[in-house]
Amino acid sequence: MPRTSETASVQLCSVRSLDLTDILKTMQNLGLTVTEELRIPLTLPRADAATSTASTSRPRRPHRRLRSGEQRFVDVLRALDEERATNDPLNGLILSAGLTWRDVEVLRTLRNHLLQIRPTGTPTR
Repeated sequence: MPRTSETASVQLCSVRSLDLTDILKTMQNLGLTVTEELRIPLTLPRADAATSTASTSRPRRPHRRLRSGEQRFVDVLRALDEERATNDPLNGLILSAGLTWRDVEVLRTLRNHLLQIRPTGTPTR
């Protein structure tokens, strides 16, 4: 949800406890900066759960990117939670370039293979 022209609010819910460090890292890797966080632990009959609301900011109106890429954003968060996706800075392409998390995984795989066959520091011609 947009809060101002420069900030948005994101609410995360999980059946597991949400670690603030992981939330900060994930948001940063998606190209968002967390400016404040509100955590509410929940006790359910069969498990503990948590809800966390993070206020994020990024130049150039983050709520536009979040709104236009809302489904991609939700999909990557779900894939990260289910450990089907990698949490690294390449995930910033999901919001900035409009890629899906699977597109980023393919790009990451190609990058890793290229680094194996052509080590860094070796000039190409």
